[in-house]
Amino acid sequence: MKLFNLFFILLVSLTFASCDDEEDPVSSDDGIVGTWDLQTFEFDVESSTTSPLFNSESVTSGTATASDYQVTFTDNGTWTATGSYSVTITSTVDGVRQASTPNDYTSVNNTGTYTVDGNLISVDGSFFTLEFQGMQISGVGGPQVVPFEINGNTLKFTQDDESEITSGEVTTETRSFSESIWERQ
Repeated sequence: MKLFNLFFILLVSLTFASCDDEEDPVSSDDGIVGTWDLQTFEFDVESSTTSPLFNSESVTSGTATASDYQVTFTDNGTWTATGSYSVTITSTVDGVRQASTPNDYTSVNNTGTYTVDGNLISVDGSFFTLEFQGMQISGVGGPQVVPFEINGNTLKFTQDDESEITSGEVTTETRSFSESIWERQ
């Protein structure tokens, strides 16, 4: 019996010691509904291509440098992203740094649908429009499933994907990481 009491006291002590004052992250439809202001946005894309004739590696990074941009999630499963933002994109190809390219996006109006399942949001459409040297780099076909976290009035999306595409003797491996942080209005 003394062993049981000692175990119970230890368990209760550990339970209270592991509690903290931070809010628990929310991951539900109700928590995401509302308008959110973009605070930060950054991405990195690393790509490696191998073939019998050549090998190539590239790294492309982007950071939002200014924004007046919002995304609104409705309770009927639609979203709208509106406003303007600037993104500076840098790229290195086979160790040679390319020119940094500032890109300004004004009067952006992107829309789509979404569903939430736990801490994953499935989004049809793209929150951001991005171009690099005249090429669209933000579009993907079909819905994207992205982990998200809401802590108080802060919403964070984090995406970390890897892919491999082989066509004949050419193989391209790509890893992309992006993170955006939003504040509830």
